[in-house]
Amino acid sequence: MIPIRVDGADRAPITRVLIGLNLLVFCGLWLLGPGADGPLRQFGWVPARMTSPESWRMLGPVGQLGPLFTHGFLHVGALHLVGNLWALHLFGGAVESRIGRRPFATLYIGGLTLAAACHALAAPGSVVPMVGASGAIAAVMGACLAIDPGARVLTLVPIPIPTAARIPAWLLIGLWAMLQLLAVSAGSDAGVAWWAHIGGFAFGGLWGLARRWPGRMALPRAARRSQPQRTRMIR
Repeated sequence: MIPIRVDGADRAPITRVLIGLNLLVFCGLWLLGPGADGPLRQFGWVPARMTSPESWRMLGPVGQLGPLFTHGFLHVGALHLVGNLWALHLFGGAVESRIGRRPFATLYIGGLTLAAACHALAAPGSVVPMVGASGAIAAVMGACLAIDPGARVLTLVPIPIPTAARIPAWLLIGLWAMLQLLAVSAGSDAGVAWWAHIGGFAFGGLWGLARRWPGRMALPRAARRSQPQRTRMIR
């Protein structure tokens, strides 16, 4: 199945900016040719660095923790880039148009960092840089599933006869999530950070639920007033 458009995916400037940044970085790496290996290792997420005192001493906190964010703008091939950006265009536009620019930016950055953290927990000794926006896009898909599971996705079904169908988002995203879980349970090692996908997806789903039912995630106003007041401190 090839998704083409999600209903209501309009007014998404942050999504467009993110797509543009990813394209710009990819073009820069492509121009570097073989020299791109250095930036990929420097700005990609390498879990083994976190437990290396030598790495902390050489890179410092910014150099060590910066790849939590920068890894999401690096891609190693055209298929990797196109697949991620197409999913971002589809589901990013749908989610941003429903929740607004600032919440969407928060969701995206949170998805990047949580996905990287999950990958580090799953493979703490890995020295292979993790790159790509998949973790953040998985968070966006999780949020889409939680916020509007019934949104219709115009989808091309090429087999056996090319047909366009409007499929509910919960079915399409649910199938994707199932594939990630099957890959992990089967021990698949195809150069894909499966746990980053799962971690990002779970974060996005919980974030979306909190946005959808904010009243259930917070104390009622009367209960907040009854809470003991703490002395305000400035640090």
